[in-house]
Amino acid sequence: MYLVGSIWRAVGDERRAALALAASGRSADRVEAVKTLERTGDWREQASVLEASGKTRDAARIHERNKSFSDAARLFEAGGDHRSSLRAALAGRDNETARRLLKSLKPAEARPILEKADAWELLMEHCVEAQDFDGVAQLYERAKQFDQAALAWERAGKLRQARKAFERAGDQAAAARVQGLEVKKLIERGDRLSAAVLLAGAGERAKAVEVLMFLPHGKAFRFMQKAKLDEEALSLAHREIAIAEEQKRPGEKARWLELLGDFAAAAEAWLAAERKDRALGMFEQAGSWQRAAECAEAVGQYDKAVELFHRAGDKLNAERVAALPKPAPSAPPAAPPPAEAEPDVTRGPAVPEG
Repeated sequence: MYLVGSIWRAVGDERRAALALAASGRSADRVEAVKTLERTGDWREQASVLEASGKTRDAARIHERNKSFSDAARLFEAGGDHRSSLRAALAGRDNETARRLLKSLKPAEARPILEKADAWELLMEHCVEAQDFDGVAQLYERAKQFDQAALAWERAGKLRQARKAFERAGDQAAAARVQGLEVKKLIERGDRLSAAVLLAGAGERAKAVEVLMFLPHGKAFRFMQKAKLDEEALSLAHREIAIAEEQKRPGEKARWLELLGDFAAAAEAWLAAERKDRALGMFEQAGSWQRAAECAEAVGQYDKAVELFHRAGDKLNAERVAALPKPAPSAPPAAPPPAEAEPDVTRGPAVPEG
C-alpha cells in the first residue's frame, strides 16, 4: 500500500495517496496521511483514519468542529470522555443519548454542560434523579416558580431558604409553617437566641420572649437585648429586682442593677450586701469618687483610696490615708454564703408569668 500511495502521489492525487498510506498499517504513514487529508479538507476521511488509529477523541473533535454531532458523541464516549460526549449529544439534540450519558456523571460535572446548552428540562430530571434538591430548588427559583422552589428547599432541609421562597410566592401560611419548623430546629440545637431573633424579626415578640424565658434569668435578659427586645428585657429586670427586694437579697438586686447600668443604685445595693469591694467599682463607674475612696479605704486598698480622694478634691483625706501604715497581708477570707457572695441572676428557668 505504501507503493500504491507513492504512485498516487506521483500523479498528483494527494487524497488517494493519503488513503493508501493510511491503509499501509505503518504509524508514520498514518500520521502523514492525516496531515495530507487535513490539507485537502477531506475531514471525514481524516477522522476515519484517526478513528482507525485508535485516536477516537481526536476524531471526535473533527466531527464536532464540522457539526457531525452524533459521530462526535459516539467517538468521545469510546475515548472515555463522557462530558465531551454529553456536550456533543446536546448540540445534536440527541436527548436519549444525553440521558444515558448523564447516568455516568455527577450533578456537579453535568450541570455546567447542561446549563450552557440551555438543557433545563434535562438538568431538572438529572437533579431529581440524583436527589439533588438544592439543585432542583435553584432551577425553580431561576424560573421564578418560587412555590415549587420552596418545596424543594424544604425537601433539602434548607428551612430558611424554603421560608423565604414561600414569602416570595406570597404563601404566608406556608411561610409561617416553615418558620415554626425552623424555630423548632433551632431550639433542638440549643440555639434559642437565633430562634428568638427569627421570631422577633417576624414581629412575633411575645413568642420570642417565650422562647428565651426558658433560659436562666440573666442569660434571658442578655439574649433579649441581642434580639432587640429591649422593652421586654427591661420588664424582666424590674421584675427580678422586685423579687430580690422582697426576698431581701441585696446582692442579687445589685447584679440586676449592674445589668441595667444603674451603677449608683448598684453600689448602694452592694453596700447593703456588705460587699464594699463590689461597691467600690460601682461608685467608680458612677463617678462618685468620694464614696469610691471611702470604700477603697475600708477594704484596705490605700493606694487606690489616695488616688480616688485626690480625684474627689479631698486633699486632707488623701494625705491622711497616705500616712497610714500599709495593712499586713491577711489570710483569704472565708467564702460568704452563696446567695450573697455572688448573687445568681441566672437562676431559673425564667418561666413566663401568667
